[in-house]
Amino acid sequence: MTLQTMSDELLISSYLNAVKLNINLAFIELLYCEIKRRNIQHLLPVEQSRL
Repeated sequence: MTLQTMSDELLISSYLNAVKLNINLAFIELLYCEIKRRNIQHLLPVEQSRL
């Protein structure tokens, strides 16, 4: 599975969990870039959409 083939729900969930667990910042940024590419930032809680 690649980022491009992940469902929106799985991508958002992965991003939120990565932030919550304070995973590597580069990984979090990679997930967020894919969220922005898909233009689905509106699915994030307001406090999580600040990267």
